[in-house]
Amino acid sequence: MDQSTKQPDKEKGYSSEKGIIAFHDIVPGTGVGGVPIFWKEIKNIYKNKEIVEDWNQGGFGIGVLFIDH
Repeated sequence: MDQSTKQPDKEKGYSSEKGIIAFHDIVPGTGVGGVPIFWKEIKNIYKNKEIVEDWNQGGFGIGVLFIDH
């Protein structure tokens, strides 16, 4: 299974009960794999911040999840 499709807060060693997890390439475009799809699915589960200059830029962008359990 691709690392980007696993539940980020469930992965032992990836985060504590509180933490920040960042993803790159959240903007759809060529060569970004499944990250934009996964980001769209998970971003509403956690408090998040999207750092994107232009949603039409064809890739790139940073998505940050704030985990607080």
